[in-house]
Amino acid sequence: MNRSTALARCKSTGASAMRSIPSRHLLVALVVAYASVLAVAANAQAGTYIMRTCNVPGNGPAPVGPWKWEYAYHSTSFDECSSGGGFGFWFPNELIMPRVSSASLLLERETNGPRSAIALRQVKLWLVARLSGTGSFLYVVTRTATASSSTQTDVFGPPGGDTVAYPLVSPILPLDTRAFRVALACSGSSWYDCYPASRRPLELRGAEVTLEEQVPPTASILGGTALAGGSRSGLRSVSYATRDDESGIARIEALLGDSVAGVRDVRGACSYTDFTPCPTTEANDLPVDTRAVPDGSYPLRLRVTDAAGNKSITQSSSLVKVANGSATRLEAHFTSTRRRTLTTAYGKRVSIRGRLTDSHSRVLKKAHVRVQHRRATAGSHTRDRGLVTTDDDGRWRYNLSKHVSSRELTFRYGSSVTRLNLRVRAAAALRVSLRGTLVRYGGRVVSKPVPSKKFRVSVQGRARGSGWQTFATPRVNRTGRFSGRYRLRVRRPGVTLQFRVRVRGDRRYPFVPGSSDTVSRVVR
Repeated sequence: MNRSTALARCKSTGASAMRSIPSRHLLVALVVAYASVLAVAANAQAGTYIMRTCNVPGNGPAPVGPWKWEYAYHSTSFDECSSGGGFGFWFPNELIMPRVSSASLLLERETNGPRSAIALRQVKLWLVARLSGTGSFLYVVTRTATASSSTQTDVFGPPGGDTVAYPLVSPILPLDTRAFRVALACSGSSWYDCYPASRRPLELRGAEVTLEEQVPPTASILGGTALAGGSRSGLRSVSYATRDDESGIARIEALLGDSVAGVRDVRGACSYTDFTPCPTTEANDLPVDTRAVPDGSYPLRLRVTDAAGNKSITQSSSLVKVANGSATRLEAHFTSTRRRTLTTAYGKRVSIRGRLTDSHSRVLKKAHVRVQHRRATAGSHTRDRGLVTTDDDGRWRYNLSKHVSSRELTFRYGSSVTRLNLRVRAAAALRVSLRGTLVRYGGRVVSKPVPSKKFRVSVQGRARGSGWQTFATPRVNRTGRFSGRYRLRVRRPGVTLQFRVRVRGDRRYPFVPGSSDTVSRVVR
């Protein structure tokens, strides 16, 4: 049974779900989510983060972390995560589970204290279940404390199966979920014991858990040379102390007004293998680059972000008077052309390079340049996309995604602003069949997002060496696909015809006109 079929067989909630378990003795694997009500501030902003255990595909080995074993009679635990395996239970001697016994793998956060604010929102499991030949099933059951009901799903029948290629994914769990259990149980009306089909009846290869907590971090500004009074110039510092007992501290930023003048990224010290992946406290001096803003007076703010994305802002009681007395020069250009305008194909990597100096051509080291994007569609707004940091020679580099659309790129440092214009050609794929005079065509627009209404493409054809002629303008659906048919006016056997699809510009579509590859067909 595949995973999609299994998950579709969800039973009803409540007692009827539990009655669906066969009355004969079972070797059953259960996944149970327990919950308790969480009291959270109504005005807090929720944030999520990922915790990975053991060997999640695409990631390196991770420890078992907060998962716990609950042994069954005759069984013991094993942990082979560091060597590329999984963890679970095995029977070293007698292959038997007494009736009404169980063995569990439990993930549970605290019911009291800081971690009680952390909720389990979704679980992905890469597991192997080796069940007995008869009367054995793998079940998924979720429970909450606010509703005394359960939802049961039959995942595997005997002799079991695995979700190693495609993980078993839970639905989004209620905000009050606090525990998740994977269990083998021998139960039912029979008085006979259970005999597993393998010495390792349940092995969890990897688990990826989405966690959520809504508590922002706290921070205090303790002083520093940026707040020493008088006019400030060049690199200064601010002393701080931060705390977050839930997901931990991930990033600290110093702001002069609304401009980022200093950054400390703590994520390199975060493991993401436990409920609290990042350090719970951080106290240090943070460099503040007063050259990031024009001369003037500014409030100094400390913006702290935790691992879940919750933010807090603390402001100093006094203003910082900036007086550098010299302007900065911010250079930026596309790496491939050394110009400020570039037209490129969709799916091609684009990089930008630049340099930051002052009015005396002295380089500015470790300075933070703000990056902003504005998509090339009507009504688009400029949005911040983070910071790039200059090296010891004042140089910096910024790489864009392969699947970026046309846009205006703005780079800011203090009063220096440089804008670049990226033009990306639309891309499409086309397939054509030609039988007699009947042309069948279909394809899709690859460059997305595609406008959802009334967007059309031009399907064109020609005899080799002649000009392109449009013979159809099909409408594109929400996924970018189109199809249709066309009858040739004249059939000329042996003639080679060429076809392409042309995607034209539109004020709602952030790409410049582009075409698919040419498809050739011979008239038979």
